[in-house]
Amino acid sequence: MTIITQPILLLIFIPLIGVFVILFTNNDKVNMQALKGELTPNATRAEGEKNNTTAATPASAHLIVKQALSRGTASDSVLYNIALFFSLLNLFISVVMWYFFNNYNSTGSSLNPDVASPTSIELGTQFQFIFEINHFSFGVDGISIFFVLLTTFITPIAIFSSYELYVSYKSNSSSDKVAEPEKSIIINSSALSPSALGQAINKVELDNLKNKNLGLSTDNTTAIVVPEQRDSIKIKIFLISLLLLESLQICAFVSLDLLLFYVFFESVLPVLFILIVVFGHGENRYRSAFLLFLYTLAGSLPMLLSILTIYSYLDSTDYQLISFNEISLESQKWLWIGFFIALAVKTPLVPFSIWLPKAHGDSPLAGSIILAATILKLATYFYLRVLINYLPDASNYFSPLVQTIAVISIIYASFATIVQEDTKRLIAYSSVAHMGVVVLGLFSNTLHGIEGAILLSLAHGWVSPALFICVGGIVYERTGTRIIYYIRGLANMMPIFTIMFFVFTLANTGIPLSLNFLGEQLALMGIWEVNPLVAALGASGILLSACYSLFLMNRLSYGDYSPYLYPVKDLNRREYHLLLSLIIPTFFFGVFPNVILEGLHTVGTSLLYS
Repeated sequence: MTIITQPILLLIFIPLIGVFVILFTNNDKVNMQALKGELTPNATRAEGEKNNTTAATPASAHLIVKQALSRGTASDSVLYNIALFFSLLNLFISVVMWYFFNNYNSTGSSLNPDVASPTSIELGTQFQFIFEINHFSFGVDGISIFFVLLTTFITPIAIFSSYELYVSYKSNSSSDKVAEPEKSIIINSSALSPSALGQAINKVELDNLKNKNLGLSTDNTTAIVVPEQRDSIKIKIFLISLLLLESLQICAFVSLDLLLFYVFFESVLPVLFILIVVFGHGENRYRSAFLLFLYTLAGSLPMLLSILTIYSYLDSTDYQLISFNEISLESQKWLWIGFFIALAVKTPLVPFSIWLPKAHGDSPLAGSIILAATILKLATYFYLRVLINYLPDASNYFSPLVQTIAVISIIYASFATIVQEDTKRLIAYSSVAHMGVVVLGLFSNTLHGIEGAILLSLAHGWVSPALFICVGGIVYERTGTRIIYYIRGLANMMPIFTIMFFVFTLANTGIPLSLNFLGEQLALMGIWEVNPLVAALGASGILLSACYSLFLMNRLSYGDYSPYLYPVKDLNRREYHLLLSLIIPTFFFGVFPNVILEGLHTVGTSLLYS
């Protein structure tokens, strides 16, 4: 087995290697005792050289502290660069794997010369790059390859979006954030001695200084402004959590065993719980974290019962072995109900969606990005992998019920979105509405519907994180609030941001040339062939999406500048490139959808007719 023929093995273990590198990276912390030793003369030495000792000048004391403070910030930057490197390396490997996967399909030749070429009916439908670990198999096919790509693409976005929150500290003169007053010490530089400065540093009780503004002013005063502390250990936990989530999600998408999928399906919950509790916002983050953990865990128990039932009858939970066995309609119904309850919670569909807005509202920005982009897609993937593929009769039997629930989710979530006053919760409710359209397409039992559902899942995985970055990252960092009432007139101060935000708002409404447009249209065309009434009700989500998206855009960007806000700055270079990296795939695949659809035609046909 050569490495190049096993890219899945690399995709799983590269994030784990990054975890160990971060874990054992020795941070260059600022040693406060050593720092005060540099600033304050030793008592014995001072006693012996009392008559010859000259107090350090304010400028020299300023230089000593500034150099020490920069070391702590630089070490945290190294941790982020390590995490970003391993996530980008994983993205590169996934793109290479996709290239060889498509080449495999188009030419009929395998990357591995020892593997026989498939017949035309097998192209894109059989699992490729398969390897086994202790009788558990991993592989990709035409369904899972796109979800793996989405996961590896979003992880570096999540890491990069939080870079400035934990590493870069702006000076008072350039700070745009309205937040709690920071601890500061103002001392007279004309009387500044090393011992006095040492006492001042000791006063703020720091373990690891990260200075935000340290300098001498013309009025002979020196200000040491200390921002809220980001402990280096917490930064390690944060980055390790993101890399673990990437590895666990990839394992879920490439596992070829039901029980193994369930293990990875649930293993993301403790990591998300830690992200929300440790790095979330607000006092309600503990409640939101427990709601996410317990709600989704309880919902997944029926799935576990269904998996154990399959194992008791077939003595295996391997996908390939399940596909070789016929399951009676009555048994399919009971198994289908167990799976659907778990997936309805994870999708989520009304009335199982109560946990999602709360989790988004109180999670950190990176948590919201991953939750919206990839965690919710675990349900979409499992609909395709198991319910439609291995329980087709039950899926067809329960299709009217699922379509009804999906339509209710679209309409209810859309109206709930319109009345939201918290920007992150607004985007969270809009996700519920869009995932309702995805479910409609999946259970339309048509090729157009299934292809549209997959396209819309991918589009939602790019547009929804971008909107979270806009309102939960860029705007929140500058204003210190997510309440729409206090934010107004941002176009006056942030014209470039307004343009980018407007582009993503239009994409969220399904504007032509965006991938959202193609996904929604194909999904609704598929359900129209089955039930025009359900399609018409589902299409109401497009109108309502335009209402709440443009309503949000108008309230945040236009009108007189809010009197509750200080002047704010426009996008910096990091934020601009972050949003640009999400705009490109949204509109590139909207203009050239055949790059994706060529692989989906065979997969959709296989699901429906094989």
